[in-house]
Formats: sequence, C-alpha cells, structure tokens
Amino acid sequence: MVRLGLRVIEERQRIDVTQEQLAERLGLSRRQMNRIEAGTTNISMSVLVELSTALKVEIAELFTAPAKSTTRKSGRPVRVKSGT
Repeated sequence: MVRLGLRVIEERQRIDVTQEQLAERLGLSRRQMNRIEAGTTNISMSVLVELSTALKVEIAELFTAPAKSTTRKSGRPVRVKSGT
C-alpha cells in the first residue's frame, strides 16, 4: 500500500492539485485521502478506478515504483512508514 500511496502523491502533484481537492473530486474526506497516501488503509476497487481516472493514469501505473523521491511542495520529503 505504501507504494500506491507514494504514486498517488506523485501523480497528484503532477496534476497540481492538493490532497483536499483530490479528496473532494473522489467524494472522500481529506483524512481518508491522507490515509491512502500514507498507505495505512485499504481502498475498494471502485475508489481505485475513480482515483486513476482523476489522476489521468492507468490503474497499473499506480502500482509501479515512484519515478523520483516524493517530496511535498515545501521540499520536505514524505515520511513513509516501514513494514507495510
């Protein structure tokens, strides 16, 4: 799940939307979106389809390794919990 979360962050930043904006587009709370990006929750197939559509990527692309070290707009790296 962590890899998925990192890819979601990367693609969200690529299309220049905030976590809150993406959550709103998907009908999710910002907290739910945060959990998806952190890799601490499971998501349904329907949310996965909606997510890939909103990010304009194929579902399979969300399960590939991030292309770069994912950082926030502030330049700080995204912390990833290990062991998941």
